[in-house]
Amino acid sequence: MTRGFLGGDVRLWHEDVRRRLDEALTSARSGRSTVMLIEGEPGSGKTTLLDELAERADGFRVLAAEGLPGECFAYSVLLQWGVDLPHDSPGGPIAPFLAAQRLREHLNRVAFDRPVLLRVDDLQWADDESISALSWLVGRATDDQLLVAVGARPGLRGAAPRWQRLRTGSGLFVRIELSGLSIDQIETLLTARGQKLSRDAAVALHRHTDGNPLYVTALLDEHDPADLAARQSLPAPAAFAATVAQRTARLSEPALALLRLCAVWGADWHSLRDVAGLSTADPSEAIEALVEQGLLAVRSEPGAVRVTHALVRAAVYEQTPLALRRDLHHQIAKVLTDRGEVLGQRLAASSSYDDQLAGDLDAYAQSLRRRRAWQRSARYLRGASDLTTDPGHRRRRLLESLMDHALSSDPAVVHAELAGSDGADDPAALVVLAVIRLAAHQFEEVEGMLGRVLHTPGLDNLTAHRAGVLLAFAMLRTSRPASEVHEVLGAAEDLGINDPCVFYHARLVRTMADHLRMSPAQQWRTLDPALSDAAAVPVEASYELARRAIVAVRAGLFDIARSDLQEVMRRFRGGELTGADGRIPLGLGFVQWLLGDWTNARISMHLGMELDPDPVYPLYLLLGDGRFDEMDRAMAPLVEQMRQGRAAGDSNLTHLMVLRAHAEGDRDRMRGVGRAELPSIEAVLAGSYRPTALWLLSAGVAATWAGATHHTRTCAEELVRLDPLPAWAPACASWLRALASEQEGDVPGAVRAMEPALRDPGMNLPLFRAHMHVDQARMVSPDRARPLLQEALTAYRRLGATPYVHQIRQRLAEPVPIAAPTFVVTDRERDVLSLTVSGMSYAQIADELFITRKTVGYHLSNLYAKVGVTGRHELAELARRQPELFRPVPA
Repeated sequence: MTRGFLGGDVRLWHEDVRRRLDEALTSARSGRSTVMLIEGEPGSGKTTLLDELAERADGFRVLAAEGLPGECFAYSVLLQWGVDLPHDSPGGPIAPFLAAQRLREHLNRVAFDRPVLLRVDDLQWADDESISALSWLVGRATDDQLLVAVGARPGLRGAAPRWQRLRTGSGLFVRIELSGLSIDQIETLLTARGQKLSRDAAVALHRHTDGNPLYVTALLDEHDPADLAARQSLPAPAAFAATVAQRTARLSEPALALLRLCAVWGADWHSLRDVAGLSTADPSEAIEALVEQGLLAVRSEPGAVRVTHALVRAAVYEQTPLALRRDLHHQIAKVLTDRGEVLGQRLAASSSYDDQLAGDLDAYAQSLRRRRAWQRSARYLRGASDLTTDPGHRRRRLLESLMDHALSSDPAVVHAELAGSDGADDPAALVVLAVIRLAAHQFEEVEGMLGRVLHTPGLDNLTAHRAGVLLAFAMLRTSRPASEVHEVLGAAEDLGINDPCVFYHARLVRTMADHLRMSPAQQWRTLDPALSDAAAVPVEASYELARRAIVAVRAGLFDIARSDLQEVMRRFRGGELTGADGRIPLGLGFVQWLLGDWTNARISMHLGMELDPDPVYPLYLLLGDGRFDEMDRAMAPLVEQMRQGRAAGDSNLTHLMVLRAHAEGDRDRMRGVGRAELPSIEAVLAGSYRPTALWLLSAGVAATWAGATHHTRTCAEELVRLDPLPAWAPACASWLRALASEQEGDVPGAVRAMEPALRDPGMNLPLFRAHMHVDQARMVSPDRARPLLQEALTAYRRLGATPYVHQIRQRLAEPVPIAAPTFVVTDRERDVLSLTVSGMSYAQIADELFITRKTVGYHLSNLYAKVGVTGRHELAELARRQPELFRPVPA
């Protein structure tokens, strides 16, 4: 039997611990996603307990992985599970929510009809991307036969906050703390080893070692139990490295050489073919001996070996003579093909300053930066710094490494490195700190810091460029005048530097700064004329595609914006792009909402909110549901901010305030909103600032409510003068003229003005087209009004515009059953219901919502039970006929 450091197959756990293992397994088998965290110091038995959990997981598909010390490549845990991930995306590793979907697809393939145990040992060393992907998986796993079990050391930097993300799901969370062996467990261990010790001696051993299994077994390996019992004072537990040294001293020369080779190579698995190529003889016997001693693990498919435990590897590595260690690193570098791995081995083999190698490391780091692989580039830049001869150049490379740590949201490393140094006086260090402050939304502090940096005499161009871009970004967030933002950003751009560290900051600030100083038509003309159909735009130009979408929204070209953003999202989903944040799906959801696709708008916005919470866009969803109290509470602080200085004429808030008043149908509220907005409307129309297309539409309606019909007509004229002209603008301009005529008492003129609006085939905003039918019905005789109202009701129902459905039903005097049943559904149930109505399959719904097919089935089962139906078709038919029966869960 293979002998491990923790007593082979001996089971040392309290019944309570075993009960909790069984509880977690039972929970997962029953379809409740479960997370188990096993915490303990090194040697406390975390790995052994995970082994026992795996053995008890009868019928489970077990996928095992571990955190690898010293390895920081993205998704190393998922790759160990066999998840298919893109290897070389232009922007670096794919976003965690996409990696989570790849993991779901993998689980569907390998264990669709079985429960799954995902095991991760040494979580404290796992890469952050894998943990984020796991948190997405767990957070969206409902009714999945899934158990995620991990072992981790307690109290390490960053471990607790990262693990909090895995507790966001609705399933069971089980935490087991291993504090050491009890006296009874020590006696059990002795019996299993065929050794004897008196009860008093076992008590003394427990007291001396605090029950640490690693130290207990080390002492029992090194000393005869009788000798231990005879001592008045027990010896200090041998250092773990000394224990390893004693065991390696008994190895044959070939076995020791092989063990050293594997330890120097690294913590990951190593191909048997490569190991044999670097061995002086057939390694088969050496491998067998090392496995027997519990020092080496073998994986048969594919053939690979590695040192059994990170602590063992570290001990062997340190005990390998320095000259031999360096020679092994050189030999290993010769058989590797990956450029990064080769450089890592060359770096480990270095013994002095080496500017040539430092330059190679720096060049590789720059290639990683272009892919936004910040964690890896930080490591190679740090290595380059360590090898650089010139002190000034060495310091600069260190700061470049810290810049990448800041960009990867790892402020602890930056603060630890700069603590007590001259960072407060170093402009480049201040720029690094500014990145961290921006992530914490400390915009005013950043303005002060970077303002001082830009006034530093003799400032180098790279630091000046970064400081200017980041300062302009902070100024935008503190609502500085557009002219000031443009001046700062322009100075940074004039330096002619294309720096990947602030490239996206620079492009975003330029787009938003142009918003503030250009009309939509002017900004549209700044776009690259070579941009073509969205699908034909090269991947490397995807940011320009997103930028065109932003400008298209401002210009009212919502079809173009939707096409561009759908293509960008497709690229994110496919792994062609990385670095996804919530702005892309939120923006897509907004234009989908305007164009009448409220089902997909809700799904896009839900995803966007999970990635990057935003206070504005979800208000459209509340509006459509008629959740006015929630909407008012959320809007109040935003409206106050707008009144205090946010640029008028370019805010969704004006649009939302008009929609909010109109949806409730309260004439007094409408007049109040119109009068409140009138000063802003007058200022914008009289000024040089050219407003957005959507603002012109909203302002025209509000001006009508305020009785200022001359402003309504001005907005209508501005709409038809837009260049490029949105397809919907002529119809909406006619609508505004009709509203102005009605307000002025010219009802026949209003009817004539409305007719071209209703006939216009370019009117592609279904909500506003329905509004036109309602307004026309108000202007004509009852017999002509009824079909107009019925057409509007059909449109509102198709959208799911609950408050308008209620309004029109009242006007049509349709009977509304007081006791009609309604069904309260969660956001996720509602998304599943909407996609079911659209005809999607289980697999398509799972892919769209980033959940598993089992979770789709769970939500559908809940819906069947709530509604009292037995199948998808019956459910979908009811939802099509009476969508208003399905009410969202109140806040």
